[in-house]
Amino acid sequence: MLLFKPHDRVRVVRLPVPREGMLNGGLRPPRVGEIGEVVLAYDFPVEGYLVECPASDGSNVWLADFSPEDVEGV
Repeated sequence: MLLFKPHDRVRVVRLPVPREGMLNGGLRPPRVGEIGEVVLAYDFPVEGYLVECPASDGSNVWLADFSPEDVEGV
């Protein structure tokens, strides 16, 4: 069962462990303590969340895949 759904706000509590197929983008990598918004929640092949941290100009500060234990609800 997915803990979060798109548009939920989450806090980074642990940096993701890189795995094959992970998406990471934006101006810089995420940092512990930062808040982002779930863009996509998926449960195949493993449960995970694509989370973005938008900048004020509409670009992404970062966009990254996280496992459930990497984030917590805000």
